[in-house]
Amino acid sequence: MGKIFRYECRRLLWNKFFIGLAVVLLLYGALVLHAVTILGVSHTAPFSPWSFGDYLSRMLPLLWIGMLFFLSLVGSAVVTILGLAIYEALFQALNVPANAYQDACGYMKIICCGTVFVFGYNAVCSILKGLGDSQTPLFFVGVATVLNVVLDVLLVGLLSMGTAGAAWATITAQGVSFMGSLVYLRRKQPGFSL
Repeated sequence: MGKIFRYECRRLLWNKFFIGLAVVLLLYGALVLHAVTILGVSHTAPFSPWSFGDYLSRMLPLLWIGMLFFLSLVGSAVVTILGLAIYEALFQALNVPANAYQDACGYMKIICCGTVFVFGYNAVCSILKGLGDSQTPLFFVGVATVLNVVLDVLLVGLLSMGTAGAAWATITAQGVSFMGSLVYLRRKQPGFSL
C-alpha cells in the first residue's frame, strides 16, 4: 500500500502539470514586472515613477501571498509524504506496544492527510497578523479547539470510533478553522480576492 501511495504521489507531483504550475507561479512576478509594468509604463506619456511605485506597492504583496500559499501547499505535501512513509518505522523504533500499534498507525494515517489544513491555517493567520489583526487568528484557534472537543465526544464517545474518531475530529476542526479563516480573509480584509 505504501509503495502504491508513493508511486501515485510521484506521478501526481512530478508530472508536466505540476512542474508547469510551479514555473508559472514562480515566474509570474517577473513577467508582470517586465512585460506589463515596465513596458506599459515606459510607453505612456508622461512617465511617472510614482505610478510605477504605486503599482508595485499593490502587486508585490499579492505575489508574496501567492508564493506563501504555494510553499505552504508544497510543504504540507512533503510533510504528509514523509509522515506516511516513516510512521511505521518510527513506531517500531519507539517500541509502541503491540496492542496500541494498529490504533497508532490508523491515527497517523488520518492525521498526516490533514497536514494541509495546518499549513494553510498558519499561512492565513500569518497574513492576518501581518495586517495587524492578532485577535481573529486566536478566535479561529478557539473555534477549532471547541469543535475538536465536541467532535471527540461525539466520534469517540457516542459513535465508538476510537483513535480514528479522535483523528477525524482533529483534522475536521483544523479544516473548519482553515476554511473559516480563508473566508474571513477574503470577505473582511479589503483588497484580497483569493
